[in-house]
Amino acid sequence: MRRAVSVALCVIVMLAGMLTACSAAARPAQTLVRIAGSTSMTPLLQALAEAYTARHPGVRFDIQGGDSAAGLALLQSGEADLAAVSWKGEENGAPFPRLEWRAVAGDALAVIVHPSNSIEGLTLEQVGRLFAGWYAEWPEAGGSGGTIQVLTREEGSGSRQALAELAMGSQLFTQSALIVPSSQAVVEWVAAHPDAVGYVSSLWLTPAVKPLSIEGQPPASEAYPLQRRLYLVASPASGRPARDFVQFCLSPEGQDIVRRIGVAAK
Repeated sequence: MRRAVSVALCVIVMLAGMLTACSAAARPAQTLVRIAGSTSMTPLLQALAEAYTARHPGVRFDIQGGDSAAGLALLQSGEADLAAVSWKGEENGAPFPRLEWRAVAGDALAVIVHPSNSIEGLTLEQVGRLFAGWYAEWPEAGGSGGTIQVLTREEGSGSRQALAELAMGSQLFTQSALIVPSSQAVVEWVAAHPDAVGYVSSLWLTPAVKPLSIEGQPPASEAYPLQRRLYLVASPASGRPARDFVQFCLSPEGQDIVRRIGVAAK
């Protein structure tokens, strides 16, 4: 009797082991693609990654925020497979000559205010002056409300670099500007503070904030002056899964997703 029980137990253990092995074999190995950088690009990258994973279940993504400069640094150190960069200026390109830059979308950098502010638009010159601190009160800039509260991003932000180069010339951001760490934080702050003004990717626009026309053009217009490209950047060490994802983003299917999200194709 004991012998029979022992044999039965051995059979059960063997079957359990076989089932576990079969189950493990049935599950495809997971490949992780790490993307770090611009928070402006997060909504777009999430949509593209979701579509890619639906077609390639063995690939998953870790999309980290931060800013463009941080993404490039993590790419160079090998801690990211791709960098998401929202402005290719001299500050970004010069230190990283061996990187491969691929523009995956076009984007409008929207200047946003609280919906209660009566201002509807600015000239490009006024945008530069506004963020440089030339105007103290909203009526001076053509709006309504009290003392202007300027928001800006941190030094490594691609959005900050883009606004500086496109609108500010040699002017510096006002020293009284509140430095905000992400696109989402800019939107949330402006939505909660009637005298605030900030700037974000058009991907982050919500009914809680009001985007301003610049030179008479809304952010959705092709003639809007605060335009930029959004990049995925690879290094010589970036693996095949990361490069395949970039090619998917550039494919007709990927570009259809770009348009559906609400930004321009590359």
